[in-house]
Amino acid sequence: MIRKSPTLALLFAAGAGALYGMLGRWVFSSDTGGSLFGAMSMAFVFLVPFAIGYLTLAVAPDHYLRKTAARVLLPWLSVLLAVFGVWVTGWEGKICVIMLLPVLLPMSNLGGAMAMQLRRRQVGRRLYATSLGSMLLLPYIAAPVEGAIAPNDQLRVVETSVRIRATPGAVWRQIVKVPRIGPDEYGTSLVHRIGFPRPVEATLSHEGVGGVRRASFERGVVFIETVTTWRPDSLLSFTIHADPSTIPPTALDEHVTIGGEHFDVLDGTYAIEPVAPGEVILHLSSTHRLSTRFNFYASLWSDLVMRQIQGNILQVVKHRAESAG
Repeated sequence: MIRKSPTLALLFAAGAGALYGMLGRWVFSSDTGGSLFGAMSMAFVFLVPFAIGYLTLAVAPDHYLRKTAARVLLPWLSVLLAVFGVWVTGWEGKICVIMLLPVLLPMSNLGGAMAMQLRRRQVGRRLYATSLGSMLLLPYIAAPVEGAIAPNDQLRVVETSVRIRATPGAVWRQIVKVPRIGPDEYGTSLVHRIGFPRPVEATLSHEGVGGVRRASFERGVVFIETVTTWRPDSLLSFTIHADPSTIPPTALDEHVTIGGEHFDVLDGTYAIEPVAPGEVILHLSSTHRLSTRFNFYASLWSDLVMRQIQGNILQVVKHRAESAG
């Protein structure tokens, strides 16, 4: 530990944690770690930030750690430096970074709290070093064990709705085909701000079951939707197919690509429910597949993404149907 300069020791602690985190991202990348490691794993998402926090507070200066705020914020600094590093190098995109931060930061605090417990006990140097080494190796020991367990495929349904002052026919005309959406029609939502593409337009090859809708989103993302239910002025259902190889690499982060290993959207349904003369409730539901070993957390984001995208589409339909009425 660097004793002469507490500030230098502090920077050393934060830098050591950040470098450990960047090294972990490199090792857990699919090309580097092979089949034993993966960035979409519990070992990486939960245990690497835990080890970052442990390392940071294990080597930080005693004087600085007397403050509670420092014990909380210093692990965060290490994590943020690591996240900035993997973002600048292109190892991780903005979407994944934002989605993971709510896990990375508290996990680093848990690791830091364990390091502080050991420091307070004033154990000998050998035990101190052994404990530190064990914590740093923990993600790499857990990863092969976790890798033997297949990810859990989970089908999730997200439903949204909006009340529209228009006839069923007016609403139907706005959902079977969607003319190009102008910038002034877009609503604001978190998922679009962090990088998910907005819908642009939807075309239809022909009316009826078997018709193919081509739904276009920003940055060249296209979904092919095949109509499975066609009830004019009432119900429209379709399957959704996204080919990951046709999605531009700059459109979505690798780990959240639709149609990829971890996430896919399977179908969608519009249902028009008349509730009063000239007034309806438009329901939009979709089914998506989630395939991770931490669906309990990933589902919070996947549901939010689908809900906000659907909500944006419904607002466009509402505005257009009411304006045309």
